[in-house]
Amino acid sequence: MKNLIAIIMILSSGGVFYYITIPMYEEVQTLRAKKVEYDQALNSSQEAQKVRASLETKYNKISVENLNRLESFLPNNVDNIRLIIEIDKIAGRYNMTIGNAQVTVSKESSSSDNPDEVVVVESTTYGIGKLSFSVSGKYEEYLSFIKDLEQSLRLINITSVSLSSGSSSKDSGDTYEYKTSFDTYWLKQ
Repeated sequence: MKNLIAIIMILSSGGVFYYITIPMYEEVQTLRAKKVEYDQALNSSQEAQKVRASLETKYNKISVENLNRLESFLPNNVDNIRLIIEIDKIAGRYNMTIGNAQVTVSKESSSSDNPDEVVVVESTTYGIGKLSFSVSGKYEEYLSFIKDLEQSLRLINITSVSLSSGSSSKDSGDTYEYKTSFDTYWLKQ
C-alpha cells in the first residue's frame, strides 16, 4: 500500500508538473520576452524624446528672420500673388513691369490618353507651379533682373526665355520684350 501511495503521488506530481507547471513556465517565458520588447520600446521612446528635445532646442535658436527666409525659400502654399509682387518689385528696380503673368499649378495624375502607355506617378512632398510673364527693357537691364531673381530667396528654375523686338517709341532698337517661364515649388501639407 505504501508503494501504491508513493506511485500515485509521483504520478500526480508528474501530472501537475506537465499540465500546470510547464504551461505556466512557458507563459512566464513569453511574458519575459514581451517585457524585453517593451523595455526596448521604452528606451527607443526615451531616445526619441531626447532627439526631439534637442531638435526643438535647435529650432528655437533659429531667429525669426531666418525662419521667415526659410518660409520664403520653400513656402507651405502656392501664394502666387506674393510671388508675382516680389518679381514685380525686382523688375521695378530696372524700370520694367511684369505683364501677361500666368500661373499654372501642376496636378498629379495617373491617367493617360494612350491606353497602351504606362504612366508612373511619383507622389512628392512638394508641389510645382509654372509662372510665365513678359517684361520689356534693355538687354543689360534684363540680365541684371535675372541675376536678382537668382539671388532672391524663392526657389525657382527658369525653364524658358524668349525675346522679340520691343515696340517702345524712345529706344526701339535697344528695347526687347522678354517672355520668361520658370517653375516654383512649395511644400504640400
